[in-house]
Amino acid sequence: QDRGGSSRAGAAQKRIETYFRSKFHSSVEISGLQVSSVFPRVHVTINDVVLRQYGDPTAPPVLQMQRVTFETKIASILSHRPVIGTVWLDGLQIRIAPRPQGSRPLIQPTDDDLANRYPVVIKTVHVKNAQLVILPRDPAKLPHEFDLHSLTLGPLGFDRPAKFRTDLINPVPKGEIQSEGEFGPWQADDPGRTPVSGHYKFENANLGTLRGLEGTLSSTGTFDGPLNFLTVKGQTETPDFSLRATNHPVDLQTTFSAMVDGTNGNTILKSVVARFGHSTLAVKGEVVDRSPRRGRTIVLDAQTRGATVQD
Repeated sequence: QDRGGSSRAGAAQKRIETYFRSKFHSSVEISGLQVSSVFPRVHVTINDVVLRQYGDPTAPPVLQMQRVTFETKIASILSHRPVIGTVWLDGLQIRIAPRPQGSRPLIQPTDDDLANRYPVVIKTVHVKNAQLVILPRDPAKLPHEFDLHSLTLGPLGFDRPAKFRTDLINPVPKGEIQSEGEFGPWQADDPGRTPVSGHYKFENANLGTLRGLEGTLSSTGTFDGPLNFLTVKGQTETPDFSLRATNHPVDLQTTFSAMVDGTNGNTILKSVVARFGHSTLAVKGEVVDRSPRRGRTIVLDAQTRGATVQD
């Protein structure tokens, strides 16, 4: 770190804190920031970033990052319109908490044109060791945790959605998901209203992680809408689907259309066509968290014509 590095670090930390505070409408804690430069570029390392929602300092952080590193031109980071090429995040954890029904947002939307006030653009963000945690409305229930092997985002800015590509592990049924699409712009007053769209591939899902079922499921499909009201369409194939009590595997294929609340996993099955053997079922219903006990309630309405008794 050369002469003047301390003042540059202080100016950079203030600028970055202002950006995060405006971007997410949250209080910001940064344990340390180091700036080193080899003219005309500057290398920045930020340690232990914590964002907490305004109005509730005792709540778990909305976002945490163990380390953030990036490199850019000195003139760019202190300019009126900074552009940062690539950012690397390590140890990212995002928590999405539900808002009590009928309550006012803890954080209020702003009328400021943030895209003009803070026109920072990050071209690409590479994330490793990330975790998405969706907190339930009932504090007695366990949160839903998703481990992200890799996540790439960009470009990021106030005025645009960010393209994303990710590989993650779905906990139940446990399997690998590859997905890409667009996310944002971030809705600070109600994160559940943040728009998202894209397509996915779900492979090697172990239905044995669901009580009473066996088989290995694969699925492909698309999703679109706000995070808390996603339209999901796709198809599944489970060549060895069976009920654990009977152990009589069949080749089960489905096409489906559903509404999914991405903040809690509740699913409304608008239309499911299931085929196995020589039979076809037309199904609708819901898989929702309505019980004080752990688990979900499944309600299905199934109709069929010409199905075989053997099936």
